[in-house]
Amino acid sequence: MALSSSGHPATTRLLFSLLLVGSAAGLPERAAIDRVNRRGPSLGLVMSYVDEATALQASGYFQPWRALPFVDLYGRRYHIGSIRGVNVIYALTGQRRLNAAVTVQTLIDVFSVSGIVHYGTAGSCNDSISFGDVSVPRLVAYTGAWTWKKFRSPRESSAELSFGEYNVPDGGGGENLLGSLKYRNEELYSAGKPMEEVFWLPVHSAWFRTAEQLTVVTR
Repeated sequence: MALSSSGHPATTRLLFSLLLVGSAAGLPERAAIDRVNRRGPSLGLVMSYVDEATALQASGYFQPWRALPFVDLYGRRYHIGSIRGVNVIYALTGQRRLNAAVTVQTLIDVFSVSGIVHYGTAGSCNDSISFGDVSVPRLVAYTGAWTWKKFRSPRESSAELSFGEYNVPDGGGGENLLGSLKYRNEELYSAGKPMEEVFWLPVHSAWFRTAEQLTVVTR
């Protein structure tokens, strides 16, 4: 193996140089990002599946910004435009929690955003909610971290939910075919506050006030 004058393998120095070049080439275009942010704050729109992005594009509501229709950052494309006069930046996160975290964190760190909306399909817990209805929960929980247990399996810890305790209209007690599950708290980081372990994640009341102003648009 060839050695450099300092006694270190030349291959190591070459690899280090390649890493530096690769990192520099991957840096975002600051001028383009500043140009986007000079438009003013945008609403961030994220989605998990390609079909959801296709539906948004086919709707005709999203109007790309002619000056700069998109910015590519870290393997993701951030589409720049507007919906009915409101600045919007949307991106496809892909599936899995890590992909969503990277996409959203980049959106927050790089662009000027006033809020983030996760756009996509959703189910309803009862027939009182129909297509086009807007539901803004006060609290949400991350169910992806839950582990379902076998039916009638014994309780193992306090971090478990038994659906039989929430039977309606009995008010609790008895069995429920959903059985039980194990859950874990989430780590909540807030500006100026220490990390908290929480089960429920609060939703800002400003989203409810925004939802109250929505109107039905017919085409």
